[in-house]
Amino acid sequence: MNGLINMRKYVLSSLILGGILAIGFYAWFYPKHSGNQLTSRVNRILHTGERFELLSTYPYPVTPVNLRKLESFHDFKILGQIDIRDRKKIETLLQSLEMGIRNAPAQGASCFHPRHGIRVTHGEEKVDLLICFECGYIYEFGDAWHCLRTNDTPAALFNQVLEENSVPTSKD
Repeated sequence: MNGLINMRKYVLSSLILGGILAIGFYAWFYPKHSGNQLTSRVNRILHTGERFELLSTYPYPVTPVNLRKLESFHDFKILGQIDIRDRKKIETLLQSLEMGIRNAPAQGASCFHPRHGIRVTHGEEKVDLLICFECGYIYEFGDAWHCLRTNDTPAALFNQVLEENSVPTSKD
């Protein structure tokens, strides 16, 4: 009987120790950037970039044959763009986007029909954000590709800035 109790203690202890080790390895090897937030590098470039472009994109990808003929942004046709130099306007757009990211739903739809983009350059560094407010996904292109979520609240401000500058927006 004592042998059976000792065996159960041994198995239970092994399971607990194995679980602790698994959690430790997961924490050690899991990428340092996780969660629904912009990477620190991307955030720095967005806020300090020398050139800030807001783009309006056609929400459906273009074919490789058409890509040679069209100006595109990560395989989506550019309908128009504006180079924004007013730091206050840039900060307003970024604050709106950051608020959308903070208040994003746990999951978005699966459409990904991006109608907006942001391209920021800072020296030799470049960051692109391809944004679909319809489904709530942002594709972040920096050193690596990253996907995060947003809500649709920033869309109104983005469209307002584009329309104030006579940049066409997609109605599709």
